[in-house]
Amino acid sequence: MDIEAKIQLIDKAIDAGQRDSREIGDVFDDLDLALEIDGKGAVLRYFFDCWSDAINHDYMVYQNRDPNEWISAAKELRSWYQGSTLELSARTLWNETIPKNA
Repeated sequence: MDIEAKIQLIDKAIDAGQRDSREIGDVFDDLDLALEIDGKGAVLRYFFDCWSDAINHDYMVYQNRDPNEWISAAKELRSWYQGSTLELSARTLWNETIPKNA
């Protein structure tokens, strides 16, 4: 799958997350198949898996329960994945949603 198709899936996942929709789980399944298993792809896979879990459990399984923070983080990851030269910001949410070996 080319990068543009992956970005479209990421956008679809962000849209579902913005609507607080459980549909994010279905989109995550597609992302899980499309993204790389290491590097930036692995980071996105892990984040969207966590976000799907958070939505399905009303954010109660995570310390950060602010949906706007999750949305902002997802958009930052999208830019980072797409090739932005910026490093990820210092979000506390990363402690819960990015694999420790990334």
